[in-house]
Amino acid sequence: MMNGIVRGNTHRPLDVNEFRAFTIIDEYAHLIFINANDSINGRLFSLIHEFVHICLGINSLFNDKLNTGKNVSSIETICNAVVAEILVPSNVFLSKWRESGKEDAPLDQRIMQLARFFRCGPVVIGRRALDASEIDINEYKHISEEATKHFIETKNSRSSGGDYYATLSSRVDRRFFNLLFKSVFEGKTQYTEAFRLTNTNRRTFTKLAERMLD
Repeated sequence: MMNGIVRGNTHRPLDVNEFRAFTIIDEYAHLIFINANDSINGRLFSLIHEFVHICLGINSLFNDKLNTGKNVSSIETICNAVVAEILVPSNVFLSKWRESGKEDAPLDQRIMQLARFFRCGPVVIGRRALDASEIDINEYKHISEEATKHFIETKNSRSSGGDYYATLSSRVDRRFFNLLFKSVFEGKTQYTEAFRLTNTNRRTFTKLAERMLD
């Protein structure tokens, strides 16, 4: 699941500084929730991080900002290490890192060059460089702070508009909606229950169905 507000209330945004994602381990169906207010790269990192928690069978509330490895549980260290290795394999990273430094390029330029190559965020590259002792903690903090600043500036510069139904459909799994719609059509589920499960009403549920059932 992914959302950036509390249910459908646009006046109650989910703060990335409070949490980026969480995982609930359940006997029937595990759940990963991603905070949609995070950056695209941040969401990808969180998704893989939370999937590792599911593999380990451990609940999680994830909020990894300037994680330096201090006062971090062993489980979180393992999850972060797995994500880093998936997104930026260590052997490839070290080769590309040394290659990027041949012409004494500035640190920020090297970080962005590798972020584009690995198709991930600069903070992941910075974390990889820190773990490999290629940069120090102050340089890593600078990279993270600059990435956060850039994300906020980009987000604030975007139009406040958007496609309501595109956003709504992104919060509902297509397979789930198809099964739910079929159940409603067959009379097995009441409309009021379908509205509750999809956070819609009679009008928006019909419009959502036009999107989801194409």
